[in-house]
Amino acid sequence: MSTPEQTDAIFKAKFQSEQQAIDRLAKIDRKRVGPGSANNIDLLKEIDTRGLDRALGRRRSEDSKEQIRELVREFILYGAKAVLLTGAQRGGDFLNNQLRGQWAERVALSMKVDGLHLVPFGPSGAAMPGEEDHREVIMTFREILLLEGKRPDLLAFDTAVWNALGPAEQLLASQWPKRRLEPVDDQIVRKARCGVEVKNSAWHYETRRNAGGGPLSITVKKEEVGDIQSWSSGTGLPVIFVQVLFDEVYCMSFRRIVEAIDRGYLYAQGDYSLDDQSGEKIYHKVHLADRRHLCGKVVFPSASTAEVRLLVDGNVVPYIRFAPATAFGVLPAVIVTEIDYVTPPTPPATQRNRHP
Repeated sequence: MSTPEQTDAIFKAKFQSEQQAIDRLAKIDRKRVGPGSANNIDLLKEIDTRGLDRALGRRRSEDSKEQIRELVREFILYGAKAVLLTGAQRGGDFLNNQLRGQWAERVALSMKVDGLHLVPFGPSGAAMPGEEDHREVIMTFREILLLEGKRPDLLAFDTAVWNALGPAEQLLASQWPKRRLEPVDDQIVRKARCGVEVKNSAWHYETRRNAGGGPLSITVKKEEVGDIQSWSSGTGLPVIFVQVLFDEVYCMSFRRIVEAIDRGYLYAQGDYSLDDQSGEKIYHKVHLADRRHLCGKVVFPSASTAEVRLLVDGNVVPYIRFAPATAFGVLPAVIVTEIDYVTPPTPPATQRNRHP
């Protein structure tokens, strides 16, 4: 067991290495970071200045003192993100949506595209409530969102560029979903070909199509548009959307989507809509009447299982454990076309007037 002096020394060394991240979190609006997290930041600064014993010496309950000791332990272990409160564990539909999102990302990662190498980039979805790393996963997600903004789910590298990276750079890249980026990471990111945002839909589309269902929609949350544009302009990289269904995969350049939003249609009037009927979320929807953006097929996860977990606090969490995700029949030309898509020149006014 460490002595108070040893704990202070370890804490100070950690605080020095994490101070830049702490200072960045401290500058974020208190309402956005959360008052509890803001108080934790103030506590860490006090402990750095006065030492743990003196910080605990103030009038505090034993419970409060133990919470401070736990904050110090987590800070030494996890760094700046330990100040972030993660709230109650969530299950039900939220958890199942997270698990389906992870499944869709694995489908996208399984696509074999000649000349491209795909790697996970954005923070992974929430760990299962009750699992040991649940809080670490949630606070990592919050730290990245607060300090960096939204990242695309994946990055695509030209295979030759990826293979030219040294082992140390590839190791750093393998850790991206679990930590914030440092300047050395930014240099690697800028070598990528594009960012990949993965969306999913709970449809087997061939069945829906045969049943006379409506068109497939590639969807973007209204709140995401600015975040994705900011990431793209900051890195100089394009972004493509990959929409994963339970039988097919579609892809589209984010630039095409923005064009559809700006002019009110993608290819013809009626193929874009703004859906503000989904509660608090507003979605841009680009409707695809044909298969020109189809880029692959999906092995249906028929071996998936439903499970029910009883947590130590008595909460019961039902969830789906999806079977391994695999894409096949991938069409690389469709994907590369979307990566390389450049906004076409604006036609003369007379031509625009004749366009639907």
